[in-house]
Amino acid sequence: MDGTKDDRKNILIAGEVILDIAPAFLGEPVRRLEERLIPGRAMLMGKCSIYAGAMGNTALAVKRLGGSPILAGRIGDDLFGKVFLKLMEEQQVESALTVDQKADTPYSIGLSVPGIDRMFLYYPDAAWRFTGQEVSDELLEEACILHFGYPMAMKRMYEEAGKKTTALLRRGKQQGAVTSMDFCFIDEMEEGPHQDWRAILENAGPYLDIFAPSIEELMYYIDRENYKRFMEGEGEFLDKIDFEKDVEPLADYLLGIGIKIVVIKCGIKGIYLKTAPFEAIRQMAERLPISEIEWGGQRLLQPAYPVKQVVSAAGAGDVTIAAFLLALEKGLDPETSLKLAARAGARCVMSVDSYSNLIPLEELLKEID
Repeated sequence: MDGTKDDRKNILIAGEVILDIAPAFLGEPVRRLEERLIPGRAMLMGKCSIYAGAMGNTALAVKRLGGSPILAGRIGDDLFGKVFLKLMEEQQVESALTVDQKADTPYSIGLSVPGIDRMFLYYPDAAWRFTGQEVSDELLEEACILHFGYPMAMKRMYEEAGKKTTALLRRGKQQGAVTSMDFCFIDEMEEGPHQDWRAILENAGPYLDIFAPSIEELMYYIDRENYKRFMEGEGEFLDKIDFEKDVEPLADYLLGIGIKIVVIKCGIKGIYLKTAPFEAIRQMAERLPISEIEWGGQRLLQPAYPVKQVVSAAGAGDVTIAAFLLALEKGLDPETSLKLAARAGARCVMSVDSYSNLIPLEELLKEID
């Protein structure tokens, strides 16, 4: 391949892969967890669902939206790993996963007790062994976009101020891919949340084209004191957010360290976009069929689409960025790309899993007019 923007269609999705196990709780909402989880008692449950989580979720979303994803990560040579591979095979997602004979496949058990915030029991093992070398140069040579997540969940990717994260993104750029990254929340008992994430981002910034965290994640990792202030007292986190005072300064910081496109997911408030000047976007426009004039110097807020009922918000952020990246791969303008991302996110929350309610991007376009 000669690396021109016309011959690369694959979106290479790399990083943490995890098997999500979600038992369904029955009954009416409760106010306290101990009303439902009582030691020493058996509890009647509903159907247990099993999904591909983390970057597996993003890959499935890209596929359902009509894209060509390739998934790279690390799993164990165990039953959970085989189930994960089967889930990818059933949805016809191309897998380039490394099977580690000495590791266990990461899993999470999601507890969604009616009336109580979701909780997750999480075992990372193989994710902690991910080094970035699972993503070969051959895969990068075929990719128009490299999307990576989540560095805080992968021990070797945040060690030494994110040295291996920077190396992966640098290789992606060297091989001609547009680079993208996402964040997530993890347990504070792990080391990941306690790293210097400003330093990690500043090392990675020159090699990172697109960064798409949620406002909660972004504030938690690079503005911890402000995050704590927003979490204190009454009211919901997002209700306290002011885009001009709270969101835009963070976006400006990210653009200042070299990131080209900042996409901040703000839940029910929508999606905030700010981009570097068109001169900085030009290199991306050499790899994707986008216009640096259209994409340069943008500052946009896309409201969330209303939904009749939120069934599950799990994976909505992954679906949102999947639609955004695919819109870029198709050469769409910023306004349309944000609308598609928001609409895909809305479709996601209206189903139990994150991807079965998604439709091809061409059909999704009809829903945003």
